[in-house]
Amino acid sequence: MTTSFENCEAGTFYGWDSDSNNEFHPGDTVLLQWGTLDNESTPLNLSLSRLGGTLVGDILEGAVFSTGGSIYRTTNFSSSNCTLDQYNWTIPLSFNTTDPTYQLGLFNASTLRGTDGNNLWGFLGWSAIFHVEPIATTTTTAGKTTATATKTNVDNNPATMTTSSTSTSQTPSSSAGLSGGAKAGIGVGVTFGALALVGLLIFIFFRRKKASGYTNPETQILPVEMGATTEYRATRQVSEVHEMDGVGATERRELDGGNIH
Repeated sequence: MTTSFENCEAGTFYGWDSDSNNEFHPGDTVLLQWGTLDNESTPLNLSLSRLGGTLVGDILEGAVFSTGGSIYRTTNFSSSNCTLDQYNWTIPLSFNTTDPTYQLGLFNASTLRGTDGNNLWGFLGWSAIFHVEPIATTTTTAGKTTATATKTNVDNNPATMTTSSTSTSQTPSSSAGLSGGAKAGIGVGVTFGALALVGLLIFIFFRRKKASGYTNPETQILPVEMGATTEYRATRQVSEVHEMDGVGATERRELDGGNIH
């Protein structure tokens, strides 16, 4: 809602003062308005600042306001001798509320800010201070309602920053006991484990059985050949003994006969 003011001064902000109507929250849309400058011909920069003139970032850059404008509009209250430039600013949800005190600075965008080392070059006017406080949240736990405030700490350009927020929510605790799906999973796991154990025992049993019945073919043949060789040698020795006995008997007979004659 637009409220008319009387005898508006160029470059002077209207809508709140340092003592009233100056507390806002991230997500709020605030009507920013100031007395029109130079018959709507001056491009403007609207900057967010800390007290003392330390600039935080730009909300508007090179904006030209006009009577027929829909975003950068100029409103003429002829009955109260007041013409205002107006802009609806939505405070980002990620706005820095750690130090909530701010003010707005209006600058002539046709001049280069920072000329001669002056960051406030082209300055036209300051707004009254205002505060951006954390969003209050309400949490209900076991019938008890607790109000808390969530602070955001992002020092980015409020005009271009990407909204990002982190929320923490409480979920009801799970009921005691396991669900049907968990029980089924445990049953399947136990079954597969038992089958795997049985298979392993069978594998070990057959492996040991095969290892105990295995013999080397060479170790089977070798005792037979050695036995045959031994028998052959024994027979040969016996034969040689008989031959020696025969030879001995003949020799004795011949010797005995010789003696008779």
